[in-house]
Amino acid sequence: MRNLATYVGELDTNGPVEFLRMHPFPVLVSNAALHPRVDLSAIRDRTEERDTTQAPPSEGGVRLIDTDAMEEQPIVVELRPEMGTSPQRLDVGRSRQNHLCLPLPKVSKFHASFTWSSDGREYYLVDAQSTNGSFVDGVRLVPGQKARILGGSEVKFGPYVFTFYAAGQFREYIERLLETVP
Repeated sequence: MRNLATYVGELDTNGPVEFLRMHPFPVLVSNAALHPRVDLSAIRDRTEERDTTQAPPSEGGVRLIDTDAMEEQPIVVELRPEMGTSPQRLDVGRSRQNHLCLPLPKVSKFHASFTWSSDGREYYLVDAQSTNGSFVDGVRLVPGQKARILGGSEVKFGPYVFTFYAAGQFREYIERLLETVP
């Protein structure tokens, strides 16, 4: 988990081909802070700062989402297959037993799972009968049924709202951000 500005800097420094090699996985970008609030001027100036939003390594591959950091800056979470219990599943919920831990009371202990096709071209979200539901583009998911998610889809778990991007789409999104820099 890192802040969006870090990825913007990596793309600007390394170029699109190397960026995609470095980040071949789909991502979730937090919407707690609106994306345009990212300060791109520091990136263009190549100012390097330590990434203070990166979560410390944790046991068992669990990634704990830093809710305070989400309020300040969009956070990017790479959905890496090795995070999952199987090559094509990644669990989300309040419990640290999940691969992505969202520590809020309105998120169920085991809230949902991401799955993807064996070729990595199609992505799905399955609600795990969560109390407050999982949503894709504003539609509450039927528990236990997988719903396809596309690049740019809004994904919501309790009060957490993210935008989902496949790897290439995430790179294109960042390229559009860089075009807005004078």
